[in-house]
Amino acid sequence: MARELNEDSLLPCPFCGEYPTPKEELDDNDSRIYAIEHECNIYMTTGWDHDKRTVIDAWNRRT
Repeated sequence: MARELNEDSLLPCPFCGEYPTPKEELDDNDSRIYAIEHECNIYMTTGWDHDKRTVIDAWNRRT
């Protein structure tokens, strides 16, 4: 069964089927940082990075 990507190119949560939303914040140097955090029956996060594509790829590769 193929898994469909959402508009942010994210795969759905393997536990609940919902799509996470990327978070964007500013770090101490006012640079944009990104993370993907998702909470359903469990809490998952990619950690923070300055590159949005990096956190999207990390989410999609999770095991």
